[in-house]
Amino acid sequence: VAAGVLRIVDHLANEPGNAQASEGSVPPSPPLPVELRLVVPDDGFGRVVGKGKAQLSTIEEKCAGSTLTIAPKVSAGCGVVQAITITGEGEARAEAVRRLVARIITCCSAVPLARYGG
Repeated sequence: VAAGVLRIVDHLANEPGNAQASEGSVPPSPPLPVELRLVVPDDGFGRVVGKGKAQLSTIEEKCAGSTLTIAPKVSAGCGVVQAITITGEGEARAEAVRRLVARIITCCSAVPLARYGG
């Protein structure tokens, strides 16, 4: 799953729309802001974010131009989940997603999934 997410991130980082206009053509409109949300299991959310959002702040510092925000909790089929929203431009956003996915995998891989029916 992580490999698939990283492929999507790479694709988004290389999307057309950042190319400069050639002479005589209509200048391109500014690219629309891209917002990505990564869902994190509630049981591992604190480990992913860190005390006082320390881990999110570290990612923002290392990926200047990206912003990470915490979305409200929502109920899902497997329990309560939270999402982290990543915004920013191109490579900064892509690198922030890579780092956050790595953090989620590291912090949540040992978290048991909720069982249905009991």
